[in-house]
Amino acid sequence: MTSRAWPFTLALDRNAPLPPFLQIARSLAAEIERGRLRPGDRLPGSRPLAASPDVQRNTVIAALDELLAEGWVETSPGRGTFVARDLPPAVRQGRRSSPRPLASMHPPFAMPD
Repeated sequence: MTSRAWPFTLALDRNAPLPPFLQIARSLAAEIERGRLRPGDRLPGSRPLAASPDVQRNTVIAALDELLAEGWVETSPGRGTFVARDLPPAVRQGRRSSPRPLASMHPPFAMPD
């Protein structure tokens, strides 16, 4: 597992129809698709990721939860969040994918009924 030492900047469009946590998730997925983040790479922690776009840490956690649900990342308790070794099929086949329909179109941290 590698760790990259490059500045990680996330930009948000506060007027976009997509909520901030999904903008962050889409940005990270795009970095994976481009190859800037590769399978096994450790992602920065939620605090450093939240500092760049100046959002609350819970917003970044919701984005990481979304990526986990979509198969882009995997977590290891006490170790961190990593780019998934088994990426979604479109990425493995070398073609860009449009975002899949999201299971979490409900507000982040919504409790199941």
